Amino acid sequence: MRYFVVAVFLAILFFGYSAKASVEGDPFAEADMFASLPASEPEEDLQLGGYLEFRNQVAIKNLNEPISIRQRLRLEASWEREAFSFFGNIDADQELAAATWKGDGHQIWNASIHEAYFMYDTDRMDLFLGRKIHRWGTGDGINPMDLINPLDILDPISTGRSDNRQPVFMGGGSVLLGDWSLEGVFLPVAAVNGLPHSGNPWEPRALKVMRTQEKQGLFLIESAQQPDRWFQDVEYGGRLSTMSSGWDVAMMFFHGYADNPVFSLENVGGGAQLVPKYQRSTAYGVAFAKGLESNTWRGELAWKPEVPYQDPETGLPVRRDLFQGVLGWDYDFEGKHYLNIQAFADVYGAGSIQTQWQYGLTYELSSKLADDALSFGVRGKYYLEAEGAITEFFTDYAVSDNWKILSGVMLWTGPDDSILGQYDDNDSVYCTIRYTF
Repeated sequence: MRYFVVAVFLAILFFGYSAKASVEGDPFAEADMFASLPASEPEEDLQLGGYLEFRNQVAIKNLNEPISIRQRLRLEASWEREAFSFFGNIDADQELAAATWKGDGHQIWNASIHEAYFMYDTDRMDLFLGRKIHRWGTGDGINPMDLINPLDILDPISTGRSDNRQPVFMGGGSVLLGDWSLEGVFLPVAAVNGLPHSGNPWEPRALKVMRTQEKQGLFLIESAQQPDRWFQDVEYGGRLSTMSSGWDVAMMFFHGYADNPVFSLENVGGGAQLVPKYQRSTAYGVAFAKGLESNTWRGELAWKPEVPYQDPETGLPVRRDLFQGVLGWDYDFEGKHYLNIQAFADVYGAGSIQTQWQYGLTYELSSKLADDALSFGVRGKYYLEAEGAITEFFTDYAVSDNWKILSGVMLWTGPDDSILGQYDDNDSVYCTIRYTF
């Protein structure tokens, strides 16, 4: 209740006076949070909304260890006046499943500002500043150049083909140069992935093993020291894009820190310690998309020279060139049936004896019924090199303009030490009920 009161009080401070408008937020959001609001009058420039959501995700193999029992209240607001605008939202969460997770540091209650940023938008120039999710790339769920925002380690898998990103403080903008658009983004302090607490359902298997060995007295694991020096541990990138003959083409680069640390075993004070370190990394990429009536081709290529990498054979931290590629195609059958297929590949150390490949497919096949109120289908990700698969059978039903039900089954398969197979215990049935206001 204390966190709920704080969230409401902050909402009043943020959103407590007049105005209009169009909402700017996560372009990959699952729902339009303002779909149920009446059309605003031209003289207004503030719009309020949000949703209340109940999510239950129950493990099939062990009903006594739920993956998620989350209640979320999100309050949103957008404000616009001439060329200036603001978007912000606040979350108040209760995660009851955290009480059943083994280990320390799990929070049942949490209240936080999610996004909060200002924009200045003209015909030739756009600027933004604040806490924001900012995505690059054309891939559908797999984006080698989507490096700006870190992953939400408490909820990394929202569906079989997408992930969740955390907003961070940044500034940036874009300017039109004839037929070209030049965009830049600057993070005054690096944004990286933290390490999940022990017992979190999404704790990677390798981290579990290391923590077990630590308990056995083989070594100590230092806390991951995230790069947190403002205006020293910075990240930045640029994007140059254009449209020509129906083709959207973009060239990108990003310089900062690798999102995940690499571990090295060091002798500290006469004892062995496993030290996680975040290291600098740079990426270069190109992306393209081409619409052809009812179908779209899209692709993305990235080169990440000397990227920090934990060698799966030796366990040692090394640096290797990483090449990544995605090529996808989707088709919409008269707005009723949808097909999406993507091929992807990651190649570490191309041309060397230690060259390692990871490649596979993502897919979705879905249909709509009941005047498009009901969507159902199957989607997932499949590695072709014994790195596992995830399959999701899903249904989304819009009961009304305000109520929506999302349900399904998620299945993880593959060897215990594979990228996806390591989450085999997370096979689950889920149901989410959302009320939008």
